Amino acid sequence: MPGLGVETDAGPHREIGGLFRTEIWWRDRYRDLEAHGYQLRPRYHPDWQPSWKRLGKDFFDTEDGQPTILRAAMDAVRMEDGRQVMLKKVLPEEGPYELLITQLFSSPGLKGDPKNNCVPLLDIVDLSQTGPDGKKIMVIPFLRPFKNPRFQTYGEFVAFFTQISEGLKFMHQRKVAHRDCTVNNIMLDPVGMYPEGYHPVKLNRSLDIKRRAKRHTRTERPPRYYLIDFGLSRRYPSRDALDDPLRGGDKTAPEHGRGGRCNPFCTDIYYLGNLVRTHFMKKYYGFGFMSELVDAMTDENPAQRPTIEEVVEMFDSIRCSLSTVKLRSTITSKSDPTIFTMFRHARQLTPSDFTFNLTSWSLRQSGSPFRATDRTESRTGTRLAGTLVKTEEWWRDHYYEIERHGYKLRSRYHPRWQPSWIGSKKDFYKVEDGQANITRAVMDAMRSSEDGLPVILKRVLPEDGPYELSISRRFSSKELAGDRRNHCTTLLDVIELEGPGSHKLMVSPLLRPFNSPRFQTFGEFVAFFSQICEGIQFMHERNVAHRDCTANNIMLDPSRMYPNGFHPVKIDRKRNFKGKATAYTRTQRPPRYLLIDFGLSRQYSSRDVVDDPLRGGDKSAPEHKSQRPSNPFDTDIYYIGNLVREKFIKKYRGFQFMEDLVAAMTRERPDERPHIEDVIRRFAVIRKSLSKTKLRSALTSKKLPRIICAAQEARQYVRTIQYILSRKASIPDP
Repeated sequence: MPGLGVETDAGPHREIGGLFRTEIWWRDRYRDLEAHGYQLRPRYHPDWQPSWKRLGKDFFDTEDGQPTILRAAMDAVRMEDGRQVMLKKVLPEEGPYELLITQLFSSPGLKGDPKNNCVPLLDIVDLSQTGPDGKKIMVIPFLRPFKNPRFQTYGEFVAFFTQISEGLKFMHQRKVAHRDCTVNNIMLDPVGMYPEGYHPVKLNRSLDIKRRAKRHTRTERPPRYYLIDFGLSRRYPSRDALDDPLRGGDKTAPEHGRGGRCNPFCTDIYYLGNLVRTHFMKKYYGFGFMSELVDAMTDENPAQRPTIEEVVEMFDSIRCSLSTVKLRSTITSKSDPTIFTMFRHARQLTPSDFTFNLTSWSLRQSGSPFRATDRTESRTGTRLAGTLVKTEEWWRDHYYEIERHGYKLRSRYHPRWQPSWIGSKKDFYKVEDGQANITRAVMDAMRSSEDGLPVILKRVLPEDGPYELSISRRFSSKELAGDRRNHCTTLLDVIELEGPGSHKLMVSPLLRPFNSPRFQTFGEFVAFFSQICEGIQFMHERNVAHRDCTANNIMLDPSRMYPNGFHPVKIDRKRNFKGKATAYTRTQRPPRYLLIDFGLSRQYSSRDVVDDPLRGGDKSAPEHKSQRPSNPFDTDIYYIGNLVREKFIKKYRGFQFMEDLVAAMTRERPDERPHIEDVIRRFAVIRKSLSKTKLRSALTSKKLPRIICAAQEARQYVRTIQYILSRKASIPDP
């Protein structure tokens, strides 16, 4: 092939439009690949003659003038069915585990799992004997960049994030870290969207590049998204493993700049969060609903990031909170001129019976929890969307026995339950009995007596918390229950269920996350911190270390703030799900804050003991990294200090008054941290130093623009006048 990609001693010389050096390797194996059933484009035929010379065209206007410049990959067609595929050289020196991991996720036991969003391995072509630079070739589907074409609606984004987070969860559960799940390694399967195919280089042109490729939108033909390229991936003995950092496509992970080993699973979480931030939140309007989750996923401290299971659970809550109108709304770019934005909105809102239901249909089909058949298997086979998940079936099976003990589960868990939305025009997530409780060992209920008290039933699992029941009983004993300093959740009852397994259920009041609704004033924070420190002191005085007093295990008693109750799953809705729950502020009806979940707690002979560290909700405590025995009471101090730092100091303006105390509580050396009595004493001094003006001032987020903060401050000023007139305290202690 004279003049095209010829290499001489002086170096390679290439005619314009001719083969690049990386393409010559593929040309030289054209016949070998054909013998294995894969045909390259005419450009790579050994006898190729450039068509543009014959036609008098520029090379870039012809199909065979389109080069593939990827170093190790090449497009092809599977000859048996004409399917477009991608051929990728196996390079052990760059990705020693790539082939093994790709084969793992394409094995018979895993490839059929609908949660498996790893690119499937179709074939392996062994060309290692074709010369000194022969290779094995992996054959995978021909995919397309996940954001091409651009997303049109928020519902399309929801379907995308659902699939990818589910795919990463599938990997992590098998102890495989991707280590490069960045923008270039997430693709979409274009088969449905591009039924006639498209050119592998000119992605928006037809196969012969003579016209634009015909396509459907993501909503019309929902695509499947895949994680690709396991060149940096590795399987570990556990998800707590540490490894030297590898820099892939995203080099911004904080742990990469610090040196030292890090947890690759935590870095995967960062990559996925940073992808959303960079390619959606920064580029498009309306992605504020992702801010809190993305902030958590990209936390500077890898140990503070949520696990992928927590990401999936948090996103499930976000997804359910989005209205149909929001999901169908047009995504508009921050860089688009206003006229383009108006045009897109107009086109998106063109009414028809067909388009009206497309987004809901897209979500059902493309991997969100709204799809018509859920992608998890239950005992009874494929689960219809909105019906019971596996963890809920246990409660349904014990419905009548729990009722005999005086507690009634929601109608969803009645053995004869028929979903109210079936046969109606409603979606399951819009009705009360469509709200699933997905917590493994906990279920909401109502006390059947006249008071109808909302309660939480929790299964006693000795293997998870051997001392939980005994410690709960102690702090609910007559001797301690009436003490105002006791901020341990009340044990109302213990139910013993008969039958196989003979489970015990602890009954406690239905509580609410301590930071929901959000704090409005510094005085409300002061009341919160005072109570929690008081509660920890009460435990420590009795030689009990909580060992997991982190954000998820501190709650508030909502009985005063929500006198009419709220829904136990959608906590901002009324109990009957018809409208928003009515709430008072913390200043109007001061709540009591409670410590819950004594699964990791333990009573010791004294407070000077050491014990093996246990990792609960906060894995950032310095003593956990050494794995040496440490004082659990000192670790409790760290947890409370770090909670204030992460949930208040980092998020809100004006918390400088807490910085010195928090710095002391979170010192590297546990023995240098103050005891809880010292914390209370120092905080009492801080509390006295705060003026009433400061205490009544509004908490404003660091993420919000100043103009919005000013509006919040103005609203708080009006509330403050009302509070003063009604003689509400600046520190709302109950």
